[in-house]
Amino acid sequence: MAAKPPMVEFKNVSKIYPGGKVAVENINLRIERGEFVCFIGTSGGGKTTTLRMINGMLIPTGGDITVDGKNIHDIDPIELRRSIGYVIQNIGLMPHMTIRDNITLVPKLLKWPKEKRDARAKELIKMVELPEEFLDRYPSELSGGQQQRIGVIRALAADQQIILMDEPFGALDPLTREALQRLVKRLQQQMGRTIIMVTHDMDEAIRLADRIVIMDQGHIIQNASPDDVLTHPANEFVANLIGPERLRQAKVNHLTAAEIMRPNPIKIHAQQNLGDALNQMHQYHVDSLMVVDDEDHLTGILDLKTLRNQQQPQLIIDDMKHAVPVKIKEDERLQMITEPLLERNWEYVPVVDEQNHLKGIITRSALVDVIYDAVWGTTENPHPAKDQAKDLKEAAIMMAFLQAHGTELIVKTWEQIYISAVSLALGIIVAVPLGIALTRCKKIARFVIGLASMLQTIPSLALLALMIPILGIGKTPAIVALFIYSLLPILRNTYAGMEDVDPTLIDSAKGMGMTNWESIKMVELPLALPVIMAGIRLAAVYVIAWSTLASYIGAGGLGDFIFNGLDLYEPDLIIGGTIPVTILALVADWLLGIVERKLTPTTSRGGAANDQA
Repeated sequence: MAAKPPMVEFKNVSKIYPGGKVAVENINLRIERGEFVCFIGTSGGGKTTTLRMINGMLIPTGGDITVDGKNIHDIDPIELRRSIGYVIQNIGLMPHMTIRDNITLVPKLLKWPKEKRDARAKELIKMVELPEEFLDRYPSELSGGQQQRIGVIRALAADQQIILMDEPFGALDPLTREALQRLVKRLQQQMGRTIIMVTHDMDEAIRLADRIVIMDQGHIIQNASPDDVLTHPANEFVANLIGPERLRQAKVNHLTAAEIMRPNPIKIHAQQNLGDALNQMHQYHVDSLMVVDDEDHLTGILDLKTLRNQQQPQLIIDDMKHAVPVKIKEDERLQMITEPLLERNWEYVPVVDEQNHLKGIITRSALVDVIYDAVWGTTENPHPAKDQAKDLKEAAIMMAFLQAHGTELIVKTWEQIYISAVSLALGIIVAVPLGIALTRCKKIARFVIGLASMLQTIPSLALLALMIPILGIGKTPAIVALFIYSLLPILRNTYAGMEDVDPTLIDSAKGMGMTNWESIKMVELPLALPVIMAGIRLAAVYVIAWSTLASYIGAGGLGDFIFNGLDLYEPDLIIGGTIPVTILALVADWLLGIVERKLTPTTSRGGAANDQA
């Protein structure tokens, strides 16, 4: 039996727009059945053009495109589009049709009987975990995430084998987007559909795709699995698109046991005795030993707990050892190592080769080193050979940090909260009313927002230094500097949120006799609140992070730990300052998210306008 053709294939395909602009140039690509392929790249790279040529929305200038082995030039365009699902960012649900009618629009065009259409609608809405009564609602009565779920199943209603998705989640909030990503991936795996998606979000492509196609200036730069893209970017363009943080994390995730382990672990021969074991534990300051045979095969573990009740120094180790609970091979990756060490709370895991020869051990402190390097981006060898005594010493140092600095940590954390909260509050008090006022004075809006942008371009340390001759040192100049930094995201989001309110709603408010202030208070500001809150949340994270620099001018806060750690070269002080700052930023964003949800108005019986999926 002849092999089935690829689901989609590009053969020397080009697209040149009128005026000579080359959107796609001579690309060749195979997309197999059941694959999830993501196109990604910079704006204007040719992603959407390539996608829209598959269903004939754009006609190639040259070359051939086949769908299930058939050249699209030989297929009626209407027939082609009805056979391919299509999901766009703005969803495109028909506002005057019910959800049932929206889902079954293509089956109706294909003249399916009503009973079959209704059954299909009920089947599909269950697949996306929405209640059946939603079928009789209109799109406006659903949240954005719910609408996008309907958009997805509409693309499956006529049993389409190919689904095209053009940035389908770009307009959704992060939580809703993540939920829909999981949903789409699940549906694709369950139904075996071929999904081709355009996205600007590299994390989204990595999470969803079986294969990532990176495009730039109409050319395919790299076509590979997410792992291959992360670990072997084709060139500098791809590396920059991925970003240094993702590359660093990918490097960490692909580390093997051999790269992380401590070589030459403390071991003892199975035929040695209790006295030998105790002497080695005392000499090397360890509480356990790896037990090996004559050929260095790992045969067991001997720990102090086993030895403590023994009073016979001549007892043979082979009679006292216990089995190894888990061991890993040299080529196993970090993900396999993390689970036994962290989730099962083991102190170490031995590493062996294919013949069970003991090669090393991986300790919990080794994983700490890896995670530390992933955060700080060190370029030094992240896994120097250390003996177990040093590992224990380092662990003791970190355990002693809270005992030595616990009270100081509380004081510094409060200082950090105080400086950040006052700065952010001032930013809200000034930027929100100013942003609203600028929507009524658009002639100066660009100038004012540009001025705020210019102030934010001043390096944070430089701005703090500029405060010293004006306000001296301490908390006041730090608060003023951070207040300036908080202005731009709040001001810009307030202005954008007010401007994005549907003009027809404003006109309707005016027609009902509302004053300008009433329109702002009752219509525009409530609808703009999600965008305004997004700016406030962003400003909060910025301010909390930047407030660590307030220590530079004597304002206190957690930055004192970090600066002292840098001055004295004490990593425990650096980490002791960094971790609480990170936690504060996350907690502030979470709390402001709750406030945002409380303030966001409901628009129908379906709930708030930005309900999660």
